[in-house]
Amino acid sequence: MAIEDFDDILPHVGSFGPFQKRILLLSLPVNYFLAVVYMAQIYQTLTPDHWCSVPELNHLEPSERRNLSIPQETRDGELVYSRCRMFDVNYTQEKLQMVLRGGPNSSWSTKPCSTVDGWDYDLSGGMYHTVVSERNWVCEDDWRPNFAQSMFFAGSIVGSLLFGLLADWYGRLPVLVMSNILACGAGVATGFSKGFVDFVIYRFLVGMANDLHYMMMYIIRKYFTFINDAVARYIGR
Repeated sequence: MAIEDFDDILPHVGSFGPFQKRILLLSLPVNYFLAVVYMAQIYQTLTPDHWCSVPELNHLEPSERRNLSIPQETRDGELVYSRCRMFDVNYTQEKLQMVLRGGPNSSWSTKPCSTVDGWDYDLSGGMYHTVVSERNWVCEDDWRPNFAQSMFFAGSIVGSLLFGLLADWYGRLPVLVMSNILACGAGVATGFSKGFVDFVIYRFLVGMANDLHYMMMYIIRKYFTFINDAVARYIGR
């Protein structure tokens, strides 16, 4: 039978013996955390339901605040509260009493949410604060979470090319260790980022190292599998 590539050699030298199983078990802890890193970014950038915050109404229940200060709009065929606009009303004590008696009027003018006052977030039903709610990446800034996710995958592309070359030049194991250190450092730094730019940079660096682990561990396992079985069969002769 003609041997055309590496996979054609494995049936002759042995493909899944005790050595390969040990290598697989040793690689599981690394790949387990990589899966967590890969999936955690989805939960880091979830956007809770939100609406404009009105400090003058903070003494009221959230449902009352939303009912008095937020207009309704049609979204996906349903009538829901606006996420980015509020009634343009001066909620002084006298005005508030009038509003409480008559309720909001749909004819009132509206205005965009104030970036100074921020937004209120609905954390019911098991929802939690994410980087989106902590930094108010909503409304005009709702592109930021998606951009950060895109930079993670852009880093994966760059990392696959860059570290692939480094692995050929300096060896796969040293590059694997270096990429682990990079992923760990950038991952921890993500939690301490203060702004949008540094958050994106850290996500990019984590992305650079992330996909490389799968590829590098796969190559190392195949390499050592081939060498180990080839030596064992040679000695057996």
